[in-house]
Amino acid sequence: MRGLAAGALSAVASAAFADPPARVDSRLLGTWRSDKERTTKFWRYTEEPDPRQRRQFENLLGKLTRRYTQTHSYGEFEGESWSDEYRVVDSDIRSVVVAYRDDKDYTLQQIFFEKDSIYLVAGYNLEFFRRARP
Repeated sequence: MRGLAAGALSAVASAAFADPPARVDSRLLGTWRSDKERTTKFWRYTEEPDPRQRRQFENLLGKLTRRYTQTHSYGEFEGESWSDEYRVVDSDIRSVVVAYRDDKDYTLQQIFFEKDSIYLVAGYNLEFFRRARP
């Protein structure tokens, strides 16, 4: 059953890239910066780290920048940058599902909207981003 579900999701993602024009969700377009304060407020650890480990982890937050154009997602973290082609698979009033394409496969991600912020599932947690001001 799991293989069937994974195959169906891959087919949905593949279909999103098959025929132009690509769908666009204008709420996603622009630059987003990781929101350290909000992410740490809601973050739950499966095991409480010692204070040093917690500080090290939380110092990683707030440094990731994501930028979405109509066709690509760009990321930057501590001097490293990358980009991925993406397509909107579906959307509703609260969220958008996008398919990212790499050399071999597709990855689906649901992104949720709240006023001038977005959040994504990160493991069992949420990572929040706020819209970057120009």
